Amino acid sequence: MMASSNPIERSFVLAAGRCEDLTPLVYRRLFDAHPEARTMFRTEGSELVKGSMLALTIDAILDFAGERTGHFRQIISEVSSHDARARSAKVEADFASDRALIF
Repeated sequence: MMASSNPIERSFVLAAGRCEDLTPLVYRRLFDAHPEARTMFRTEGSELVKGSMLALTIDAILDFAGERTGHFRQIISEVSSHDARARSAKVEADFASDRALIF
């Protein structure tokens, strides 16, 4: 397979080669920056929710950086959804930003 010329795609390929599961690393970084975000997750079953949220976010980022088939619109949808439930827009933005995903 030929390496992508897209730097965002390449960064995810590199990260995947270094770590089997990015979820704990991303959430540790998110919670370090926003300790209040821990309360947004229930104590039981949250690992599956976190993994699913991260997978959807990565899919949206890759879509935005690539083909733009529409998955990137999920980010706006989630920001609106979380805002309606009084979740911090700053936490949401940091989760989807390079500050949360690059380690």
